[in-house]
Amino acid sequence: MISLQTNSSGDIAIDLTLAYGIDAVVQHVRQRLSFYTGESQFDTSIGTNWVDGVFGVNTGLNIPMAERILTDRVLNTNGVVGFGESPIFEWDLNNRTMNYKFCVTVDCENSLQSAYISGGLNG
Repeated sequence: MISLQTNSSGDIAIDLTLAYGIDAVVQHVRQRLSFYTGESQFDTSIGTNWVDGVFGVNTGLNIPMAERILTDRVLNTNGVVGFGESPIFEWDLNNRTMNYKFCVTVDCENSLQSAYISGGLNG
């Protein structure tokens, strides 16, 4: 798998360095969790349905369902074969934030490798 390299802020690196292997897969996971569905002009399928799905604007927040949606987004990323350990989601409803951390197992050309990913969303 190949992807454009991003810097620590999540922006595309100016020098357009390509990411390969596990770095590309980790970046794709982060993109799926960082973008809203349809937000990316390059690929409208990579985002997450944050508004209706995760935060349940029309139905109310259902944390178990929201965590299933996020887990499915990660597991359905090309190259991800599973979690090395159960994902951790930390919800702070008073401050409208959610943080996640997990270890994914990635198939890189028939070699299984692990990567830790963490991030979050601030409302």
